[in-house]
Amino acid sequence: MLVGCGIPAGLLMAWQVKRYSGDGKIQTCSQWFGAGYQVDFAPFDASHSFIASYRVSALPQVLGRDPMIYLKFDLDRFFENPDAIKSGTTGFFQIDLLNSSGQVVQTASLHTATTIWWGGGKSWGMYDLDKSRFHFDRNENYVLRVSYNPGGVPPPAKQLYFNIDNCAYK
Repeated sequence: MLVGCGIPAGLLMAWQVKRYSGDGKIQTCSQWFGAGYQVDFAPFDASHSFIASYRVSALPQVLGRDPMIYLKFDLDRFFENPDAIKSGTTGFFQIDLLNSSGQVVQTASLHTATTIWWGGGKSWGMYDLDKSRFHFDRNENYVLRVSYNPGGVPPPAKQLYFNIDNCAYK
């Protein structure tokens, strides 16, 4: 009964995080009520197009929840009205998950103006409730292929980065 929460879950997650093999920086984000992790990939210039492929293997498993993939950014200023700002952006991004055979097993195409902008303070992320949740099997090797095009009006940040988020507060 305690496996899904608190200290037992955090210890199990720390062990799973150590087993992760792939690109990006993985860290735990467990809370007293549950286990979690996130993987941040290298930032890129928000004003230019970007394409990358990231290896992902032995990603931790969280009982009852698959991770979300975000396009994230940090701001040095306060966001008074994120909906007004995002509605004027013209960027779009694509996320493809390929299995070890090179087959696309899941995909999402998103426009920055129609995604949900979630965050607070300095850290913000763009996602879609229906399209951004991806499933990773523990024993499968994946390639996460991402692309971004800023359009004429990119999001209001100097840099963006992709993130796999399965933190306990979700």
